[in-house]
Amino acid sequence: MEEWTCKPLTAGDREELYATYLSEWPADPQILRSDLEATKPLLGVHRLVSWLRLVPYADAVELRSRAAIPKGYLASVIG
Repeated sequence: MEEWTCKPLTAGDREELYATYLSEWPADPQILRSDLEATKPLLGVHRLVSWLRLVPYADAVELRSRAAIPKGYLASVIG
């Protein structure tokens, strides 16, 4: 197991990650893969909502230093 470096995954590494993750679910892997693809547009929404839920627990310095993060998530939602 390797620590994630936040660098984009190679196509091979991404496929390995998907296969490993989906293998734990008791359903047809092909259906799960198509469902996985269908949820990709919701990624930015999920990240934005999660970030907003954390705001009340962040201090002012953290909020200022990370202010651009939700802007990126919002941009991915509205295109």
